[in-house]
Amino acid sequence: MEALTQAANELFGNLGPEAVSVRDVAAKADVNHALVHRHFGTKENLLQAVLDEHARAFRSAMLLEDDFGGTLVRLFDVATERPAFTTIVAQLLLGGDAPNVFVAQEGGLKVLADKVSKGKSKPERERAVTVIAAAASLNLGWHLFAPFIIHALDYDGDPEKMEAGIREIMRELAEKIPGPAE
Repeated sequence: MEALTQAANELFGNLGPEAVSVRDVAAKADVNHALVHRHFGTKENLLQAVLDEHARAFRSAMLLEDDFGGTLVRLFDVATERPAFTTIVAQLLLGGDAPNVFVAQEGGLKVLADKVSKGKSKPERERAVTVIAAAASLNLGWHLFAPFIIHALDYDGDPEKMEAGIREIMRELAEKIPGPAE
């Protein structure tokens, strides 16, 4: 099953879920395509398993850090380590899939929002959720568009230095959360 989800992750990330068949995944994993059906039933279930694995990684990352800024940076790092996630989500959205079809409500952003909103007034919760939305936008945007951004800026510096600066901005975003996060 792990070989199948790894193969599916790579193919979905590179080609998009719509362009990948169960036979493609089986061939990439070097197994018979009937094995995909036995373990996952459908391509959609396999896609969901891939997305669930990414969601688990993001949720786990939130438990590694005590401070909110560290959490945002760790989530950025997880997205860096898992480039297929951002690409798959973008391709699903661009293909017309509604987020509620492939994003679990207990996903990382909801868990994070609940964590930093606990015990806060409604305006403070709104502010906290807005900060999380800004951080998620920066995270997803960078991981989708970094080559374009670097080129469009005619940036000839070290891309790793720019990425380090973005990590610092993630930490600064955390400071926009009102009151101490519980």
